Amino acid sequence: MKKNILTISTLVVIIFTIVLLYPSCKVQQPVQTQDTVKIEPAVAVPDTEYYAMVETPAKFNGGDIKSFIAYLTKNIKYPAVALKKRQQGTVAIQFGVDCYGKVHVFSVLKSSGVAVLDKEASMAINASPAWTPALDKGRPVGQLFLLQIKFNAKTRKVEIK
Repeated sequence: MKKNILTISTLVVIIFTIVLLYPSCKVQQPVQTQDTVKIEPAVAVPDTEYYAMVETPAKFNGGDIKSFIAYLTKNIKYPAVALKKRQQGTVAIQFGVDCYGKVHVFSVLKSSGVAVLDKEASMAINASPAWTPALDKGRPVGQLFLLQIKFNAKTRKVEIK
């Protein structure tokens, strides 16, 4: 009987030792080496700032600001209401071409004093087709522009500077 008790108690000690040691083996974390670390590629984030000076200016239909002025000259119509009342004036508009090439009118810096003329100038600029965005340090960025649009009732013409 003593032998059985000794064997049972020895067996209990062995089982107890295994139970205690087994979880500690599973808890150990594997050592990470440089080969197992995943490196995510850098994602390009568009620059949402607007710059007055850039390395490569934004392009309208492959040309420069002069081609945009030619486009506006064709597309700005002197409002008939303003012509009838002989209203005229110069509108100074600040606009930007964002990093995707889309045009945004930011503000009328100087009003012509005639709301319909200001609105016509803003609408013509907003209706512009997409541009090729400006580049700075090899990445697309927004670029600021300033145009003066003069409505002359005497000559019935629109001049853009």
